[in-house]
Amino acid sequence: MKTLVCPHCNTQVPETASVCTGCGAEVVRGLSRGGRSLVGLLCVGVAVVIAGIMLRVLEMHKAGLHCRRRNRNTGRM
Repeated sequence: MKTLVCPHCNTQVPETASVCTGCGAEVVRGLSRGGRSLVGLLCVGVAVVIAGIMLRVLEMHKAGLHCRRRNRNTGRM
């Protein structure tokens, strides 16, 4: 059976345990705190880039509509 090492008391804990047998600390599986922070920062970065692209497209769309209206009123291209 695989075991984990408790980071609080260095006790060998069975991989299936939900709490440390030595100190009672909760066993958390998955990414470390640093790993979760990195994933969170990457998600925020991607969201910012997408929002920037969407704002730029909206700005270009509005500018295009404005130019078309002006051209219709003046009769020029």
